[in-house]
Amino acid sequence: MMNKYIAGAAIAVVALVSGCVSPTSPTAGPGPRALSAAEAAGYFVQVCDANRNNANAARATLASLPFVLNTTENRYYHEQRDLSFVIQTAAAGRSYCEMGWRSNQSFAANRAAVTGAVPGTDVSEVSGGQSIPFFRAVMIDRI
Repeated sequence: MMNKYIAGAAIAVVALVSGCVSPTSPTAGPGPRALSAAEAAGYFVQVCDANRNNANAARATLASLPFVLNTTENRYYHEQRDLSFVIQTAAAGRSYCEMGWRSNQSFAANRAAVTGAVPGTDVSEVSGGQSIPFFRAVMIDRI
């Protein structure tokens, strides 16, 4: 009888732990839909700001959302949105959380939304001149 409870508990732990790992693919890429500035800020808060100084917690958050880890790029891609994250911890103790996204709104609107939610975040426009611009937000040493 006791072994039955131990086996059940072990299965529950394995299920819980396996649920904290993102699906993987060497060819995963961004989803087709752009984000609003407010949505981008919300994702940045949820993944980077809420998990600062804890890369494993940031990865667990991504695993709880519809992201796939591209094992070639070490980048997490959202399945439906044009949104990605890179979570890294460097040997020198410097870590960062990077988010890349496409938005139909202006750079000024996206920068204001992200830096308003997480002051001190570095936000840049990576590919200007396209019909839907691509932005990047980075939080250094604060995962």
